[in-house]
Amino acid sequence: MKPSISNPFFYFFTILTLTLCLSNHSFAQKDIGEIGVIYSKAEADQLYGPVLISKSIDTKILSNVLQKITSYVMFGFKNNNFVITNEYRQVILSNGISITDNDVLSFYSKSKVQELLNLGKDNTTFIEQRSEKLTITNGAYTLEFSVMCPPTCL
Repeated sequence: MKPSISNPFFYFFTILTLTLCLSNHSFAQKDIGEIGVIYSKAEADQLYGPVLISKSIDTKILSNVLQKITSYVMFGFKNNNFVITNEYRQVILSNGISITDNDVLSFYSKSKVQELLNLGKDNTTFIEQRSEKLTITNGAYTLEFSVMCPPTCL
């Protein structure tokens, strides 16, 4: 039997297909899971090499920044200064620097950054640039295993 536009089943399946496609798209979550792994400082040095650039931030300030973030936080270096953005690359904290769509940021789950701060218990947190990785250190612990944006952005 040849499909016919006048057939009521044609309309039913067309509407059903469109509804399913649009509802999956409309309600798709941008939650891609937990991002980041916490290492000891020594283990991070062994895995990722020495720190090339290190900038400090008061842990209370970083905690306040995290309160403005929903699920993911991005960190980046530009001109030897760091920038912190939300998952949409909107700048939350910077030292007067702006970012472009081409600037590569490292993003982590907000929960992993909070876990790092809770484990480290230090008043100062360090955002560190290594040869190929951006790491975050608090106390005796370092956070890495981030996702780079671009190419993988939310």
